[in-house]
Amino acid sequence: MTDHVAAADAKPPGSPLEDEIGILERRRIEADVIAPIFAEMRERFGEEQAKAVIETAIRRAAIESGAIRRANARRH
Repeated sequence: MTDHVAAADAKPPGSPLEDEIGILERRRIEADVIAPIFAEMRERFGEEQAKAVIETAIRRAAIESGAIRRANARRH
């Protein structure tokens, strides 16, 4: 797991926190955190570059999340 994801994702997918709040609520919280960051990036770098960064970050986080879920599923 990369440092920036590890810091932002203190509770990995499949963790007790996610079990408590559910994946959809977790994604809503993540979107609430990302929205103001995206707005600031859009102001500083423009819409196209801001979208490219967010899309890449979300794609990488989703891939890592899936890997963690698979690993956790194998353990159970």
